[in-house]
Amino acid sequence: MFPFQIYGDFAGYSLIAIGIAKVLGFRLMENFHRPYFAASVGEFWHRWHISLSTWFKDYVYIPLGGNRVGKLRNYFNLFVTFVVSGIWHGANWTFLCWGSLHGLLLCVEKALGIGKTKYSGFRKFCHWIITFILVCFAWILFRANNLHDALTVIIGIFTDFEAPHKEYANFIGISLAMIILAYKELSDEFNWQINPAESKSWFVRHMYMILMIAYIILFGVLGGDQFIYFQF
Repeated sequence: MFPFQIYGDFAGYSLIAIGIAKVLGFRLMENFHRPYFAASVGEFWHRWHISLSTWFKDYVYIPLGGNRVGKLRNYFNLFVTFVVSGIWHGANWTFLCWGSLHGLLLCVEKALGIGKTKYSGFRKFCHWIITFILVCFAWILFRANNLHDALTVIIGIFTDFEAPHKEYANFIGISLAMIILAYKELSDEFNWQINPAESKSWFVRHMYMILMIAYIILFGVLGGDQFIYFQF
């Protein structure tokens, strides 16, 4: 669930910042573009935290030589950029390993030519599933307090098949949040025209707003906790 938690957390407060800036007359760049629909790790980084990815590209990757060098040096530049990105998140071995893993995955993709062509149909679906699994696996390192905890979780994936014990109310709240987020992402990605908030029906629009407000009151975290990404 952590990949969805951190996405909702980070993309959520990015949208708040973009909205407030727009009210004040400033137009900020899009920071997230439905990253979990990426069909490669490279595409994921074109969709996730776009402002930071652009900064590392301009001030680390390109000054190192970017792709205007030989293949091996290009792989080195790519790997170093993501190692630096990992360290930027914190002085912890987990972040270093997280950045290194993404750097390694991007080098492998570049060597295999993955992502150079647009995928469609079943092939795109397979690439999407593989990318999503790899990104989620890397989040283990990002979330863990230390490498021992990360290793414990990784081992548990293959050895612990018991269902997690959660409170029923929490399970309901999380499930509804997942459904709402999934629908929003799917409708934007595939340009679906069904949006209750923009319905021509007065009743549908207001009922949707009432239900969303009720959901936030019942299941929202209203205790003033900081956003996860504020620590970075």
